[in-house]
Amino acid sequence: MRLDAATGIVVVGAGDPRPEPEALSTFLDRWVEDGRRYPVSGLRKPFLRARAKMRAHRRLEEAQRLVSLDSPFLRVAGAQANGVAEKLGCEGYAVAAVGGPLAAEVVPLMRAEGMRRAVVVAADPLSIRGHRLSERAQFEEAWLSSGGSRDELVFVDDYEQDPAWLSALVSLAKEGGPKDAGRAAWLFVASGLPKVLMRTEQDYPERSRALAEVLAENLGISAGRWGLAYLDPLVGERGLAPAPADLIETWAADSIRDVVVFPFSWGSDRLETLHRVDIELARQLRERAMRMFRIPCLNDHPEFIDALSRIVLDTSTETSASTGGPTP
Repeated sequence: MRLDAATGIVVVGAGDPRPEPEALSTFLDRWVEDGRRYPVSGLRKPFLRARAKMRAHRRLEEAQRLVSLDSPFLRVAGAQANGVAEKLGCEGYAVAAVGGPLAAEVVPLMRAEGMRRAVVVAADPLSIRGHRLSERAQFEEAWLSSGGSRDELVFVDDYEQDPAWLSALVSLAKEGGPKDAGRAAWLFVASGLPKVLMRTEQDYPERSRALAEVLAENLGISAGRWGLAYLDPLVGERGLAPAPADLIETWAADSIRDVVVFPFSWGSDRLETLHRVDIELARQLRERAMRMFRIPCLNDHPEFIDALSRIVLDTSTETSASTGGPTP
């Protein structure tokens, strides 16, 4: 079954796993460098703290725009959207929450190309819900401003427990893991959550844990051979524990030498995986004479494209049936 040809598949909130080295280096040098991530901890006066936060956010937006536009633009987000669109007989688009192209830039292009309906897909089903709601609201506002209606929009958000998605993750892990997986410890890495969001994102740790448990079970990993850790949030004070370093210390003391690192909560590689995992976490393991086997993110893996296509089609069909709209 295919969708109407005037339907646009829009992937929002995705990153690029293969930015140009110069652009990525500039990003890391200018913003991720230690001591410059969020330089407000030592400031006590409220007005100084506010000014420092504004400067930090301006640097973030400037750096992310550099990477997203000059990388070239969000290659994998486009590959995901185009892969799904090709299978379903429609058109693919990608939107970045920060940097660009933004929803306000993509929607006019979609309208000019004759799109009368949009299926908006969250690139990371396990991402912070507040971020996804913001991305969703931005796209909906742009669509309504273009003369469209709410009935023409379908949103695909919480699909981290969908069997097709889980199957793609398990296949990816089996492909990238060591041959003798039983000897290794598995480190499931999830995105960090700023402390300030702990109250509004109370179910995030539970959702992360539930997905990690399902993956461990499907991969046949015993309870004592895997752990879930959260990276430091890119902005703000850490809200969740343990950190990867905590588990690494424990495993090193137990003489474990092989660690499979699986950044399972991201649909595509981006800053957290390129820098926090491939550089910082890899260095921590090397310093303890431990080997890292890094499972890539799904990116544009064929099984993921198949899974996402089925999820998009099922969600579109269910939405049309519940609203009494035309069958896709």
